[in-house]
Amino acid sequence: MVDLRPDEWLLSLAGNVRLVVPADIGGISSFVFLEQEDWFEDEAPFVRALAPHLRMALDIGANLGFYAATLAAARVATLAFEPQPALADKLRRSAASMPGVQLSVFEVALGDTAGEVEFGGHRFHEGARIGAGGGLRVPLRRLDDLLPPAYVPAIDFVKIDVEGAEVSAIGGATRLFEAGDPLVMVEIRDGTAYDFAALKALEALGYARYRLVPGLNALVPMGEGPDSPDQLNAFAAKPSRVAKLASAGLLAGERYDGLLRAHATFEAKAPSLARDLSLARACADLGRRQRASQLLAPHVPAALAGTLAVPDEPFACPLERYEGRTSPTGKRAWLCALVLEAFHELAAPSSLFAPADGREAALEAVIAAGIATPATVRRLHLYRLALGRKAAKAPHPLLVETGPSNLNAAFWRQPQLYG
Repeated sequence: MVDLRPDEWLLSLAGNVRLVVPADIGGISSFVFLEQEDWFEDEAPFVRALAPHLRMALDIGANLGFYAATLAAARVATLAFEPQPALADKLRRSAASMPGVQLSVFEVALGDTAGEVEFGGHRFHEGARIGAGGGLRVPLRRLDDLLPPAYVPAIDFVKIDVEGAEVSAIGGATRLFEAGDPLVMVEIRDGTAYDFAALKALEALGYARYRLVPGLNALVPMGEGPDSPDQLNAFAAKPSRVAKLASAGLLAGERYDGLLRAHATFEAKAPSLARDLSLARACADLGRRQRASQLLAPHVPAALAGTLAVPDEPFACPLERYEGRTSPTGKRAWLCALVLEAFHELAAPSSLFAPADGREAALEAVIAAGIATPATVRRLHLYRLALGRKAAKAPHPLLVETGPSNLNAAFWRQPQLYG
């Protein structure tokens, strides 16, 4: 058992992960973990698929430790680096809640020199960074000085997310990146701006850049810029690592060519509901979520009114989980629910950022159509709670029992959420 403080929750997440998080749905991480029981980044399922092929991994800039815990839960020996004492403490206790994992937490910042730096936004701020003020002094170390040389050949994966200090962290780890062969996942977007300096630093060490195709859960070579404005992360790998990824089925190859052809076919068709649904699915699979949502937007008013006509021609579902499912109230209700849920889900990586207009009505319509999943109900309840309202009058049947798609039923049984 883990000793929790009054301001903490212990949540269960995908991949047998357990995380100690702040008991505050106003924080991005806690909200998303309750909503999705996963992290919102497309890379989360890819890292789970990658984990069986890894021996050791590093999480540089672990924060609450989602990726570190995901790797450790998959029995990958993991080293996590998080300079914020309160977050490092939470991650250590998260590891203690998962018996048998090999997860070591180092309470340091990583850079290209050793010393001490000021770290800002340290009270669980999502974008805390070196030199941002805030009065917290933390030790700064070079990874090459901390990492035993014998570890280098065994390190198969490195995630780097240090809010603009990626190049410095890489500069202090040249022995690892020159002598080793890890797949590197690095954040390339800060707000709405892109920074490719970290990728260029790795390319100078023999790495090539790649990106994830979400619908295929596999990597493809990346060009000079992002494929879409939704891309948050990129990958870098040496040819030897690329060969291992191909052997593991984690390179998209011809599957990507097929997806591009499908996208081009749908794009060439005259606009219609069937075309927009199919094209939205292709865009979502490619990682172009905003474009997918924009295609569905014109159909949202009719979906809210329940007046969408079911197309005579076949179409692809923008949300794969709708395939093979039916609504007890008929095909039109199923279609309206699909459009409404897909529009809001694809508009933003979390409902915390989704368009507010019509969101509550849309989720209520999906539930009324009898096709809601536990995640649908969680999104509605969290939306209301974030506004300072009660989640509902009473607990919803989809949330009261623990199951594969509802891991935190104990949270949703709390009586103070309802009334």
